[in-house]
Amino acid sequence: LMKRLTFITILVGGMGVIAGVLGMNFEEEFFKNSNAFWFVIAGMLTLAILTTLYARRKSWF
Repeated sequence: LMKRLTFITILVGGMGVIAGVLGMNFEEEFFKNSNAFWFVIAGMLTLAILTTLYARRKSWF
């Protein structure tokens, strides 16, 4: 149970950090790109997949 809770915490925490940084009120050239949203979503999905693969390798679930 603790390993699964740790996995969920890492996954949600990592995505929370990304959302928090991108939620700040500042101007950046990256955000003027119409595809920036999809790049961020792709980054979050990549983070989720890599975290899942790591957890499976460590036999957390």
